[in-house]
Amino acid sequence: GGLPPTGLDDVEPESLLLQAVLDADDGDQNEDYLSILVGNGNPRMRLRSLQRDSPTLRAYCEWLEAVTADDIERYSAKDRVLLKEATQNYRLLSDGILCRLHYPYGDPLREPLEVYVIPVDTEDGHKEAERIVRAFHERYSHLCPRYTKQRITKVFSIKGLNKLVSRCCKVCPLCQRSATKRFVRGDDFARLDPATLRVFAVAS
Repeated sequence: GGLPPTGLDDVEPESLLLQAVLDADDGDQNEDYLSILVGNGNPRMRLRSLQRDSPTLRAYCEWLEAVTADDIERYSAKDRVLLKEATQNYRLLSDGILCRLHYPYGDPLREPLEVYVIPVDTEDGHKEAERIVRAFHERYSHLCPRYTKQRITKVFSIKGLNKLVSRCCKVCPLCQRSATKRFVRGDDFARLDPATLRVFAVAS
């Protein structure tokens, strides 16, 4: 069991992929983020296919469909309890795409965001998750893990996101360079961020 190890170096950075990452601060732009998903055809159908290929998400989708159709009799009492609890923050859109309610900063009093669920229990889903993480990280000037994660969670729900983001930053040459190199003596400038490093590199 388990997925074979796949280094982020194997994930090709595609310019089209990066151009698709718009400003996550604009909630109305969520639809455009689906263009991140690779493959031919409609991005929404691509996401639906990824979700249905996942054993876990497929079970969630089928349960939510059964609830909508008032057809839960085929589930045992135990399964009903388990699935009801597991999907309490999930919603199935009219075209079959599974979304999850995300509460910013884990605060249930805040207005929840409806985000797309990316599976990581299949090889294709895991690769898509890696692509998404890398696209956000590079598009937003190589943000630190914390802020990269904040951007992603406004649009996508990815299990194990902390680990994926941390790994992405660790293998990023620009981030590693900024973590170790100092340009100016003294504490005022300390360690410069990757975006500033690029400016200094061009200027020199």
